[in-house]
Amino acid sequence: MVRLCGVDRYDLGEGLRRLRIAAGKSPDDVARALNVTRTAVVLWEAGEREPRATTFIRFLEATGRPFRWDPSPGKGDNP
Repeated sequence: MVRLCGVDRYDLGEGLRRLRIAAGKSPDDVARALNVTRTAVVLWEAGEREPRATTFIRFLEATGRPFRWDPSPGKGDNP
């Protein structure tokens, strides 16, 4: 599985949990929006599993944080 931006799975999970809570959504709400199980959402937030990249983008959208991708290299990136 591809790691999302090289982020530690537990840090990613905590970030997902914070986004969900800030959006006022329950794990059930997010699961329904993404057409996944509540267990999947809970496992992502616990750092036990990682969502696929496409599901991660949909998670952001479901919590009111649309994904924005900038393909230009940042400072310190190799061209």
